[in-house]
Amino acid sequence: MESEETLITTIYYYIRESFYGTALISCEEGCKRYRENHEYICLKAYCLSKLGKSPEAIRLLLSARKDSPIPLAILVTLRIAYYHETNINREAIKELDTEINSLWSNADLNSSYVSAFMLLFEGNADRGRPLLDRHLSAGVKDPKVLSLKGWIDVVTSKDIKSAQRSFETAIAASKWPDAYFGQAKIYTDRFV
Repeated sequence: MESEETLITTIYYYIRESFYGTALISCEEGCKRYRENHEYICLKAYCLSKLGKSPEAIRLLLSARKDSPIPLAILVTLRIAYYHETNINREAIKELDTEINSLWSNADLNSSYVSAFMLLFEGNADRGRPLLDRHLSAGVKDPKVLSLKGWIDVVTSKDIKSAQRSFETAIAASKWPDAYFGQAKIYTDRFV
């Protein structure tokens, strides 16, 4: 049985590599083993959306929305799911945008982290950056957040040296596995 860190990092890897079906299998395992962690619900819904099963993703997120400890992340993922539908419901997206904007500036660390990851996966990394920067400027030194900041820097090609520092700090703090993948990405981009 793998640890939660290994499982979540594996899911991130599969999603980054567009292996959504394989990621979905791991997400389902995470949902069963770690029911209190709603990040797995967001990741599962994201994979379902990418696999063309947006209605199922929307149902999952709507049922989790009521009592989720990460409301912003649920709403961001729900918005992504609505955009992946064949007939986009603009009215629902407009309502979600209003709710997202009301939660945006005061979301807690975990909700901000998962929201930023969903935005990164969807190709909107710059939109997720302010969520993390707010917490990092407040002195948060969580290795997961530092690693995600590094990934955003790598994907947007903003500041590769800053990304490298973020990954190194995350590794030094807790050997966060996803930071190793980030370093590998920097090295492969540099030498390939």
